[in-house]
Amino acid sequence: MAPRKKRGLLSSSNKAPPSKRAPQTEQPECHGQEAQYEKTEPHEQLIKQEAPDPHDYMAPVEDDPQSPEQGRTKKACSGAAAYRCNFKDEWTKKWPFITRGSLSTYYWCAVCHVENACSHMGIADVARHIKGKGHQRKKQALQAASSGKSSPASPDPESMIAMTSMNDFLQRQQALQEAATRAALSVPTSPVEGMGDQEAQTRRAEVKMTAALVQHNVPLSLADHLGLLMKECFRDSKTAQGYKCARTKMASILNETLAPHFKKELVLLMREGPYTLVTDGSNDKGKEKMNPLTVRIFDANVNKVTHRFLGMCTESDAECGAADGLFTKINATLQENGISWQNCVGVAIDNATVDTEAQDCVSSRILGENPTIYIHGCPCYVVHNIAEQAGQSFMEVSGFDVEDLVVDVGYWFQRSTNCNGYLTDFGELHGSEYMEILQHISVRWLTLERCLTRILSLYHPLASYFKSANLKQPRFRRLQEAFSNPMTEVYLLFFQATIPAFSALNLLFQREQSSIFLLYDEMVNFIRKLCARFMVPAALQSHQEPHNIAFKEKENHLLGGKLNVGFSTRAKLNRLLNDGDITPHHVKSFHDAALAFLMEAVDYALKILPLENPLLKHAKFVDVRQRLECCVDDALYFVERFPHLLPYHGPHEHDQLATEFLEYQTSPLPPLQDPEGGDMGSFWAEMASQKHKVTGVNCFQRLANVAKLVLVLPHSNADAERVLSAVGLNKTKTRNSLALDGTLSSILTVKMAGLEPCFKWEPPPTLIKASKKATSHYNKTHKSSNLDAQFSS
Repeated sequence: MAPRKKRGLLSSSNKAPPSKRAPQTEQPECHGQEAQYEKTEPHEQLIKQEAPDPHDYMAPVEDDPQSPEQGRTKKACSGAAAYRCNFKDEWTKKWPFITRGSLSTYYWCAVCHVENACSHMGIADVARHIKGKGHQRKKQALQAASSGKSSPASPDPESMIAMTSMNDFLQRQQALQEAATRAALSVPTSPVEGMGDQEAQTRRAEVKMTAALVQHNVPLSLADHLGLLMKECFRDSKTAQGYKCARTKMASILNETLAPHFKKELVLLMREGPYTLVTDGSNDKGKEKMNPLTVRIFDANVNKVTHRFLGMCTESDAECGAADGLFTKINATLQENGISWQNCVGVAIDNATVDTEAQDCVSSRILGENPTIYIHGCPCYVVHNIAEQAGQSFMEVSGFDVEDLVVDVGYWFQRSTNCNGYLTDFGELHGSEYMEILQHISVRWLTLERCLTRILSLYHPLASYFKSANLKQPRFRRLQEAFSNPMTEVYLLFFQATIPAFSALNLLFQREQSSIFLLYDEMVNFIRKLCARFMVPAALQSHQEPHNIAFKEKENHLLGGKLNVGFSTRAKLNRLLNDGDITPHHVKSFHDAALAFLMEAVDYALKILPLENPLLKHAKFVDVRQRLECCVDDALYFVERFPHLLPYHGPHEHDQLATEFLEYQTSPLPPLQDPEGGDMGSFWAEMASQKHKVTGVNCFQRLANVAKLVLVLPHSNADAERVLSAVGLNKTKTRNSLALDGTLSSILTVKMAGLEPCFKWEPPPTLIKASKKATSHYNKTHKSSNLDAQFSS
């Protein structure tokens, strides 16, 4: 007699009909959702599939003792093996409040109003979020808010899964879908005090529309016709017919409701926890100089480090740009908002003399307020300066300046249709498709790699064009001489093979995610990669610390023909030599120039990169992928440096922190939501919420607080550059009257508040109510000013 099979949550009498069951995939041993997988090795293919939900009654679990392969197959097709998963529409059918996010690997939770990644474990990521305490608290709050209404309360997703009747399940699923749609599209989540439902919906639309225009850098003048257009297009909508928000009202909502609301949120976070200040001065030539002051802070509401706008810190006197004036503005902004310098852990500021190099600079004044602050300069410009110094050494030996050539080529074809026409003809002659010549910006070294690649792809048409024409302009003469020299292509190929080492480090500095834990190792790898191009491997392996590498010793150098200058470079050089186009003297000169470039790059990098800063070395413990290489001393370094924010002093507290660190190193931990991106913010937020199963005490309370502080520290100045770019997108020639401390500051406050995507952001009832007061206050103020003008006239 065959053994009886265990049944799932439903018996055989109330299983889902065959037409309702989940479709079977081509692999019969892997049931459930459709698998998403990638090939990791040519000899190995692992099927990546979302972990099945244990509460899913539509896929009952059956254990067949006669199928020994079932357990192994199930384990291989679930859990951590699933990654790079995309969102499935079937998840929305199961959880109507879960919809597709802004990317295919993200999902949006309408209950929590947050977007999370699902690329690692697929449906298991969604299930883990739904079971989390944060989601459950918000779900209970929504149910409590809706229980006082006459309409039925929103159904509980977990209770629907436990139902045994398919009809009841479908009815409650439809009710939940309607409730989620109503909440997401039209009805506020909670009633607004002092407003009817229709008025609340209309004012909610006005607030959301204001935020949407700000998010997409759209001028507020569009609001003059936007309301009328909505009334015309949506005649059957009461909300559209009641919408009355032109540019004046929208500016009032922006300046008196949205911006103060988000600034208040930021100020409260800065008063309670660690923060980093980020600032950089603009190069405006007008009356006022902007010094946007922004903040990096860990926001527990979204479980990650966010970058927010605090103030503009404008200067307009004759001494604007001086250290005293800039520090006074920054200090006044903090004092006005009741923010203490003791909570500041880092400052990202320009490398200008007034900021970091002078004796009485801004950095020295900041350290006078709090000597524990970590001062971070502009590493993006540092990498550019390293490459520029190395390029100067290359030019001194070879006479070739790569930046001059790229700039000349870009400007020559920038404004001449005839030149581009000739280039198209020569391209057809050489069998090359026409591509636009790119412009190189000298202060952005990353653009050089793309410009070089484009020139090399069109090298033969360019050479034919400059050799055939006979023009007298100085720029043309320089280009004609360069493209007539057979070594020019060799030089360009060398730079194309070498510049990616600089670009890789610069890309790290431009990341938006916290990456200070990667900084030290990447700087060391950058130097070792450069040394590997001209040094004997044995000499490089004998020294691990960069400053101990004897890169200037000639006996440690590779011979000229052994220099790593790139395969294409070496092949082109040998071909020219064999064809008689160049002499051995040209080859030796090139080898000397390449060696000078690499040695100068290493030498200048060792002088200017912050390799001796102990903070960067100790920050690595935050990266869960490097936890085994670290020790508790790394965490204790930050406890000793920031005693005000990390009050874990004394032997007992140190023992507790050491215990948490050992648990962190040896216990199985939750996987990263985005393994490729290395987002440690969400990882440590989840670590902070883990509790002991018996005592209920947080397992990593101390260590998580130390990690959150480290993640707030700056790793680059790219944040400041992004703010200035946002200023340029809004303060344009057609919008040059925006007040720096007024509407422009409000735009940046809202734009950097993290409201993306704007159509899913839900304003709280207090904000909707405040929008009514803002417009009333504006009307009263302007009415009184108009009366005063009439009486004075």
